[in-house]
Amino acid sequence: MRITSTIIVALLLPALVRADDGAVLLRTKSAFTAFAISNDGKLAAVALADKSIRVIDLTTGKERRGIKSPALSLAFTPDGKSLAVGNTDRALYEIESPYMVSVWVGETDQEIRALAFSANGQLLAIGDPRQAAQLWHVPTGRD
Repeated sequence: MRITSTIIVALLLPALVRADDGAVLLRTKSAFTAFAISNDGKLAAVALADKSIRVIDLTTGKERRGIKSPALSLAFTPDGKSLAVGNTDRALYEIESPYMVSVWVGETDQEIRALAFSANGQLLAIGDPRQAAQLWHVPTGRD
């Protein structure tokens, strides 16, 4: 099955719905706080107001990973194997592992509102409400 697009329907009950066939992939009572799709279009990550994150396989509709963490921003690594999570902390989680890969400590104590990886996955750009941006070297966790 080819995934061409995915939409979020947030009416009475927030839900993740596959656009091509209308399949409901995630239905929740908790509002969405962040959303990301992997580069290959096969995975979606949804952060919820209940301080959980769910990684959904868009081709099967099954949950691939659950993470207990608040999140204001999400970004998949270019290879789709890990997920960066931003709130007042920054963390990197492997999709196929129950463990957190790393936590970055930086100069900002602001909420992380934007995350984006470089094409090679070596750098992570982090943005906060002060319109400050930082670049992190992913392998070392240093700016």
